Amino acid sequence: MRMAYNEGRIYIDMCDSEWRAIEITPEAWSVVSQSPVRFIRNRGMKALPTPIHGGLNKLFDHLNVPKKDHCLVQAWVIAAMRPTGPYPVLILQGEQGTCKSTAARVLRSLVDPSQAPLRSAPR
Repeated sequence: MRMAYNEGRIYIDMCDSEWRAIEITPEAWSVVSQSPVRFIRNRGMKALPTPIHGGLNKLFDHLNVPKKDHCLVQAWVIAAMRPTGPYPVLILQGEQGTCKSTAARVLRSLVDPSQAPLRSAPR
């Protein structure tokens, strides 16, 4: 609901009051005030922050992920921002107290912030 593909471009709804979107082309990205795609919003969706140019490396200041696994998390974030699948599954493993829930919360808020940041598995 937050992402769409249109004429070779990806649009990501920022869910802000100005109805801005992020337009991604093969060459670059930019924030646009009018999107050619009409998005549907749920009540629980929160606004994405205005993006800035940079990389994903600062993300690991907030995650307890071994350096050797950084590329897996980065690949998951990039794939999660695509409007169509297949989507990879990210499995967070570790002992109690290793910030698995915090990592899930941070990653979810990065790609799709919501009023319900974590959900338990369905029964």
